[in-house]
Amino acid sequence: MPLNKVTADSIADGTVIASDIANGAITGPKLGLTAISSNNIVDSITIANTTTSSIANFLGPIFEQANVVTTGGLTSSITVPTTGPGILVYTANSAANATVNFTGLGTTLAVGNVASYVFMVPNGSTARYISAVQIDGNAITPKWGGGAPIGGTSANTDMYSFNIVKTSATPTYNVFAQVSSFF
Repeated sequence: MPLNKVTADSIADGTVIASDIANGAITGPKLGLTAISSNNIVDSITIANTTTSSIANFLGPIFEQANVVTTGGLTSSITVPTTGPGILVYTANSAANATVNFTGLGTTLAVGNVASYVFMVPNGSTARYISAVQIDGNAITPKWGGGAPIGGTSANTDMYSFNIVKTSATPTYNVFAQVSSFF
């Protein structure tokens, strides 16, 4: 089937049909500002076997699941599996400085992918903080935005974020970390 010739005039007057787009007849760097109106856009998009419906809702807020930990704040050792939510919200004050160990990344994280985690940690009058980081039990030195923490913030909440990039199958990682205090 021959492709219809698509011109600026045919776009402007609405004579472009879906088959023109599907068959690759439209090329070039730009379409006119009024060439596509909202009633010509489908209400769902399929990307790599995943369908997203109601695009207007898709463009709204993003909701993520958090693991709310009520048994205590930071303790001397925290193991974080790769399964489950990457956001941990502690509701009780921290009891000790902590070593956090991200487990399972060697086998579940592909080279070039990023795993992201957030910890929301309240402190009482004695401030505690995440003092060491491990991946699968191996010590890692994170690259801290603004410098590595040397203590927590007493009577406030500290929020830690970790973005872990697997850079080789050895495995090798770059860990980008940041801490912010909320008063």
